[in-house]
Amino acid sequence: MKSYRMCYCSQLLPAEKNIAEKCKGHLSGVSLHKFTRALISGIDNNIEQPIKVFNIINALNYPAYPDIVFRTEEWSHKSKSKDYHIGYINLFGIKYITQEYNLFYYLDRWIKKNNGDRFFIIAHDSYYPMLKAVTSIKKKYKNRVVICLISGDIPGKFGFNTQYNHSLKSLIKERMIKKINNKNLILSREFDCYVFQTKDMYEGYGIYDKPGTVLECTYIPSEYKVTKNAKDY
Repeated sequence: MKSYRMCYCSQLLPAEKNIAEKCKGHLSGVSLHKFTRALISGIDNNIEQPIKVFNIINALNYPAYPDIVFRTEEWSHKSKSKDYHIGYINLFGIKYITQEYNLFYYLDRWIKKNNGDRFFIIAHDSYYPMLKAVTSIKKKYKNRVVICLISGDIPGKFGFNTQYNHSLKSLIKERMIKKINNKNLILSREFDCYVFQTKDMYEGYGIYDKPGTVLECTYIPSEYKVTKNAKDY
């Protein structure tokens, strides 16, 4: 059986971009960043060539983040890798449209460049522009492409149950989140396979007849905060 070309659609926050400083210390998405880095590192250690990464630097909307335009850039997450930071316009509303369009464009270009091959595309987190671009690629190329969703925590009772507070406030919040994320859930169900953090996520996503696995934890040293007494175990 012919092997697949693999790529990883991520939301990494490269330290060299000084995103925290530009946001005046308010840096969201660090947990997602660390989890993604650990998974990419694990995949790289088990394949012959580094996995290709298409990354969206998903900063806060302007003006909370001072830059309006993110340009598409080539970069390398590892020696001999050729990756892309996907460009977009960092304005509310336009941000989603440009992220989706540009990610689709670069995924499509990569597939066309390797015409005749088969592809395994990983999308990390239920983020609408990413889900839309990846599922659109699947619809275009059908069986030549396998798409896999790696999901973080789901807010509410289907996520980490230890964090779910059975209160009126939590119930109202859960209903709001369910409404907001309805499109994400619909797109998520179009994937071929899944990696979840808890078994309850199968029920949360309504996934019962597709292959998946539960990956409870990963670890990689932090690149954002190092103290004198910190030790890596």
